[in-house]
Amino acid sequence: AVPGKLVGDGAFGGAAQPGHGPGRFHPGSGAEADASPDARGAKAGPGGRDPGKRRPGGRPAGPGGRPVSTNQGDGGMKKLIRILLAAVALLGLILGALELNVYVEKQEYRLEYPALIQQYSREYSLDPYLVAAVIHCESGNRPEAESPKGAVGLMQIMPETGAWIGEKLGVEGFETEMLKAPATNIQMGCWYLAYLLERFEGNLPHALAAYNAGPGNVSKWLEDPACAQDGVLREIPFEETRNYVERVERAYAVYEELYKGAFA
Repeated sequence: AVPGKLVGDGAFGGAAQPGHGPGRFHPGSGAEADASPDARGAKAGPGGRDPGKRRPGGRPAGPGGRPVSTNQGDGGMKKLIRILLAAVALLGLILGALELNVYVEKQEYRLEYPALIQQYSREYSLDPYLVAAVIHCESGNRPEAESPKGAVGLMQIMPETGAWIGEKLGVEGFETEMLKAPATNIQMGCWYLAYLLERFEGNLPHALAAYNAGPGNVSKWLEDPACAQDGVLREIPFEETRNYVERVERAYAVYEELYKGAFA
């Protein structure tokens, strides 16, 4: 070795450090060069890692070198997802309940013989939903229904009324059993309902009251100040008829809602 030269000088680019003996190479300078292993260890965290340094991947190390999560929004996002899922489930329950309610209502307010209802409603200029409501309230859609008073069929026509309607329609050889045939009964019932609407100038409650109690009674009530004012019934004396008018009007609204487009 050449006196005054460090071993490796020129080969590694190292420079002599003041205060050190010849022949020794110390990379770095100053305090770093003088730091002992113990001094360096005091700066490192557990496991020899510097807690101020980030682990590969950009996440800081916690105690024991474990990574510390920096995604503080994870909890909020999970909560939002749970809320959305609960809302979707609730919406599904509501829609299911609505569909079930419609199904139950349709079981109560059945629409039978829609083609016949539409055919004769058009022929006599009636609303088919009104005809469906009358059939529902009169017979519950049972073509062979007979009342204690003798009314027969879907629209509960009295035999003598049926015979009179038959004459108007040109039906030959009318018999009461004919009223049990859906086509005959709906045709006669529609004709009679249209006749009553015309007689009472399109007033539906008056026509419905006449369908139940007879047109003679309604005409008499309209002349009675205790029952009518300004040509309009204010009070129907017969409880059965009063309830009947209310039931048909309610069923009329239900059929319109449940069977939208059924008679397009």
